Amino acid sequence: MNYYNYSSSDTFRRFYPIVIAGMAGGMAEILWIAFYGFFSAVDLVEVARQVSVTVIPATADSNYAPALGLLIHLLLSVALAATFSYTALLPLYRRFGSQGVFLGSLLTLALVWKMNFFLVLPLINASFISVVPLFVTLISKLSFGAAMAAVLLVMRPMRAVAHVE
Repeated sequence: MNYYNYSSSDTFRRFYPIVIAGMAGGMAEILWIAFYGFFSAVDLVEVARQVSVTVIPATADSNYAPALGLLIHLLLSVALAATFSYTALLPLYRRFGSQGVFLGSLLTLALVWKMNFFLVLPLINASFISVVPLFVTLISKLSFGAAMAAVLLVMRPMRAVAHVE
């Protein structure tokens, strides 16, 4: 790759599918939690507030914490999609094809869920764990993985980027 001729439109073309994949994954989680909340006693505003409080504890009593929680969630979703894309996407595709990307994204998000709910959250915001049942949060993360993989497979033609050496 000639880095001297690398234009901003190339950067946009490469990163745009990742942003859309992250947003799709984040929105899949939001929709799943909203669906669950509609049929249960889960306070959806409290879920969003807890996301904000986990990252910025000083927002605990603020009126804007739920909106900030949604923004933080979507930004972290894009970061997660970027991390997956730049570390696992091509190796999974080269070795296992589209099915490997899909399964790999599900396994990756299951690992993220396990780390979040059994290592990170107990240390920094233990009250978040009790807001939504664990099985619901696992389904949420798996829906993220499925949405992210679907978008990446559709928007990033793997044949064009998976140069087998």
